[in-house]
Amino acid sequence: MAEACYTARATTKQQVLDGINKLTLHTNEHGQYTHDAILLIQKGIQRVLVSQFNPSDPGKGMVKLLDDGDNILTRVHSTDAITAGSVLKLAKKRADKLSTMTGKTVLPTFTTQTEAQEEADRLNIINQSVIGAKEGVVEALSKLVGSDITDAVLRTANGSNHKSIDDFTLYEVMKVAIDGADRPTTNDVLEQLLEVINHPFDFRKKVSVNMELMQSNAARMATYGIVIGIPQLTLTLLANIETATKSDYGREFRSAMHAIRKKYAYNHVHDATSLQTILTELAGADGVRALRDAPAPNAGTTHSVANSVSFLNSMMLNSDTDSEYTESAYGASSDSGSSEEKRKSREREIKKTKKAKACEKKKKKKAKDDEPKKNTCPHCKKYHRKKPHRVEPDKCMWNKNYKGYRFKSICDELEVNFKPRIKFSADLGGYAKKDDSDSE
Repeated sequence: MAEACYTARATTKQQVLDGINKLTLHTNEHGQYTHDAILLIQKGIQRVLVSQFNPSDPGKGMVKLLDDGDNILTRVHSTDAITAGSVLKLAKKRADKLSTMTGKTVLPTFTTQTEAQEEADRLNIINQSVIGAKEGVVEALSKLVGSDITDAVLRTANGSNHKSIDDFTLYEVMKVAIDGADRPTTNDVLEQLLEVINHPFDFRKKVSVNMELMQSNAARMATYGIVIGIPQLTLTLLANIETATKSDYGREFRSAMHAIRKKYAYNHVHDATSLQTILTELAGADGVRALRDAPAPNAGTTHSVANSVSFLNSMMLNSDTDSEYTESAYGASSDSGSSEEKRKSREREIKKTKKAKACEKKKKKKAKDDEPKKNTCPHCKKYHRKKPHRVEPDKCMWNKNYKGYRFKSICDELEVNFKPRIKFSADLGGYAKKDDSDSE
């Protein structure tokens, strides 16, 4: 029996490892994994755990191991051992409870020692399989994100020893992996929000499919603390449908839109009920229109809000050129009322502005070309330092084995003794020695 338990534990661990090892954790130009990338890994781990055999929770596999809180799987410990006696005792307790509730005599499920032992063996195998799945996730996730990230949960407070598999949950390990991701900038989050709001529908597919995609993108924004509610989603839905009604491929939506406008005013605050009513109305039009007649989203199906944003962006990008054209045009039209000297002065100013902008652009390009593109130093990566340097990794100040000079702030973080720069030779980051002849 003990051999079967260990076999089940090892087999489940290997199955989970093999499944997660097929996943790829994407990184950015700095070699850091992003917030979106680790969330994709989390979904992949959920799929792997759902696929594991678990008769105690049919249809859900072992995905509850990732939950925060107490459940049938997170309560399992590696040291749990179920005996025939405990099975008989629990069966009798359940039978007595049912007898009291129904007023009839209910016999226990297990009455003999043999039956109880078989049930105990079955439960022990399931419990050890759960522990094997937990071990597989921990090992695979540590390999993906790095042990320096997961050690915050897997090791003791002083980092000297590993914790037992029973001393932490997969939720805690997953959370520390998400917290260790390279966070997006505020502008990146805003750009993703605008993409959801300006989401163009692909009318080669049904409205329900487009709506599911938009809701999925909106749910992703919740991980950044941005909640896109039903009123905003409904507005984007109706804007896309309204644009489609102006084309031949969307003429079937016209009667549906008339019914929707008649039922809901423009300032109606939509909720789940009204959204479902709208989708039901549009589903009828979806059933009779020819999906293949609709163009791709980038071929004119984007609604007017997105077109306006694109137009404003293009205006901002070309604002300098437009101002020059405007200024030249003004000079040409005002020649009759101004002197030739003023016109020439304006032209000289325009040429100077163009020349100055060209020089500034050239300087920025040169500085960018001279700058290292990516920090590949493993020591900097360990301490989340993104700024690249030109020295070899062996001479990096964040390398604990480096014997040269390092800044006091770095010494404090590495917990090493600080030495003044004057005590080091020039090849170890110290000051270069001057000859006596040079000093005279």
